[in-house]
Parts: sequence; C-alpha cells; structure tokens
Amino acid sequence: MKRRYNIKVKNKGWFKKGIKPVHSFPKGSIPWNKGLMGTHFSLSTEFKIGQKPWNKGKIYEQIKGKKHPNWKGDNVGYNALHTWIIRNLGSPSYCKECGTKNSKRFIWHNIDRRYLRNKKDWQRLCSKCHVNIHKNWEVRWKKHFVH
Repeated sequence: MKRRYNIKVKNKGWFKKGIKPVHSFPKGSIPWNKGLMGTHFSLSTEFKIGQKPWNKGKIYEQIKGKKHPNWKGDNVGYNALHTWIIRNLGSPSYCKECGTKNSKRFIWHNIDRRYLRNKKDWQRLCSKCHVNIHKNWEVRWKKHFVH
C-alpha cells in the first residue's frame, strides 16, 4: 500500500541535542538548583510548625455574596443551589409534612420548582415524603417525551 502523505519530521524528540531531561539526573542534583538546596533565606518568611495562617477565620465582606466576581445569581446549577441553601438555612433535621425526626435522610425540597435563591421557597422533608411528592414524576415524564 502506497502512502499518500510524506511527512518530514524535523524534531525527533522533546529535547535538543546535548540537553538532558530532568529525570535523568540523580536525585537532588538538578543543575539549576545547585547551591540553593537546604539554604535558609529568611527566618521571618519560613514556615514554622504550629504557625497559624494570617487569614484564618477572617471574612472578607467586600467580596462576599453578590459582590464576589464569580457570583452567578440564579443561574447556578442544582448542586450549587442546594449547597447555598444548606449554608444559609442549615441541614434539615425534621420533616415538615409528617413531623418525624427519626428518618435516615432529610432533604430540602423546592416548593415552586423554579429553584431560585428564595429562602421561603424551600421546605424540609424526609426522604419518604419527598418521594410521595414526586411519585408521579415518571408518569409525567413518559407522557411528555414518549409518543
């Protein structure tokens, strides 16, 4: 079979002739780091065991919430919105429908199903009540998409 294209390769490797790759040197003998390994430049900038970060526990109000450059408003995804709800309203620990506190899992349910950042539009449900609310979902889905 005859080849249609004749490709000429100018560079047959990643490195130019005479230059060795870093992984070919023995451990700890990288040439550009020679003389710098193990030297202390400044004790004031060096990490110390048990030292607390300067910004730990500080809340920056100037870039919090809507002021943050990555703020998306109501255009966030499902998981991001639920994370926001849990952060603002806390983790649900009881069901508003049946009143149980002994369920294995409690869920934040969106009442109007528009998934907006409205704290009054969410209610706490146990997994059983949440399934009962959405039990006709499969029937509606089949009717809508399957002809």
